[in-house]
Amino acid sequence: MFNQTYQTGDTDELSVNGIPPMTDYTINMTFNKSAGADLEVGSIVPGKLYELGTLQTGASSDVIDYSKSEYDEFGELVYVQRPIVKYSTYPIVIERQYSIQVSRLLNTLRGIPCVWIGNLGSGQELVTYGAYERSPMTYNNPSIVELQLKVRGVI
Repeated sequence: MFNQTYQTGDTDELSVNGIPPMTDYTINMTFNKSAGADLEVGSIVPGKLYELGTLQTGASSDVIDYSKSEYDEFGELVYVQRPIVKYSTYPIVIERQYSIQVSRLLNTLRGIPCVWIGNLGSGQELVTYGAYERSPMTYNNPSIVELQLKVRGVI
């Protein structure tokens, strides 16, 4: 049995790593609503954890609103609501000896939504649920490879 309590504080996302692998499990969640906040579970994504490398400074998160304004048949400007998509960039340093393994792993994940977690330090994480779109690797050092992992969040 695995039993753990997490304090979420002011964050919108919680990632839990290191849960022992099990073939059959039940997840029970209890929320303490004493603060008066509305709480909900968006997604639970179980799976294997792969560490690609060390996140560098310069990680970024961007939101693109695909909504648009257009004119209707009466010449009135109308707002057409479309999805908002999160894009994240994870600058990662990998030991050169592991770069081929990381490249092969990323090839197996093409088009598959995954949870991407970057440790920003001070207990903060950049979390994106989505599929990676680009992953250029720069080989300009004999011992490390720089990876710019770009992830498009799932709508």
